[in-house]
Amino acid sequence: MNNDQIENTNTSILYKFSEIIWYLLYILQVVLVFRFLLVLLNANRGASFTNFVFSISDPFVAPFANVIPASYIGPYTFSWNILLALAVYSIIAWIIVRLLLIAKPTSISK
Repeated sequence: MNNDQIENTNTSILYKFSEIIWYLLYILQVVLVFRFLLVLLNANRGASFTNFVFSISDPFVAPFANVIPASYIGPYTFSWNILLALAVYSIIAWIIVRLLLIAKPTSISK
């Protein structure tokens, strides 16, 4: 293998890792948005879909529990903690992808 092939392989691997990170973030965001909407609308926690969403998202929301108190507008509950989790996980994913791009090999033209 010459240097160009090695560089292309390394770049391809880093690109795939960054794609995987973004896809995982998108899946997490969808789950957290569902949770936000279910909390907002005071969904029945005994319903299987609600229980499923809460059980998947609990480990991701737990670090942000009670950071910001929820706001109540009539029958609706606005959970700031879920929005905080969405923001923090998005920033973490962005930082990881940026670090992968820094690790990308670059060639110096002569």
